[in-house]
Amino acid sequence: MKILFAMHFEPGHHLGTFRLARTLRSRGHSIAYLGLPRMRKLVENQGFEFVEFAGHLFSDASQPPASPTWWQRRSAAETLFRRYLNAIVDGTLDDCLRSARPDLLICDSFLWYIAMRGQRLQIPTIQISTSLF
Repeated sequence: MKILFAMHFEPGHHLGTFRLARTLRSRGHSIAYLGLPRMRKLVENQGFEFVEFAGHLFSDASQPPASPTWWQRRSAAETLFRRYLNAIVDGTLDDCLRSARPDLLICDSFLWYIAMRGQRLQIPTIQISTSLF
């Protein structure tokens, strides 16, 4: 079975799943992680496949100037967020999910929208929370 993890884009959310992922892999399952480019190294260093989502949003052209003002940072952040939302609904996320060909999606509860897209694509989906509280 191919299992795709979709975790929030902070390292702590990923770190809390690696033990489970290793256990599942030891039982013969194929494991991959869907994520933003900055999580690639963390995931691949653990020996798991990485499926990049929205990498086109993080090119050098989309970055603010070297010494941005507060308004430039805010504008850049709002533009990035708007583009991220578009990638969720314009088919980009669906294409990433389909390309991974998962039999099961394990999705961080913070990423409920990815779980909903998985359900729409008829991918069996489980939500998981890595929060300690």
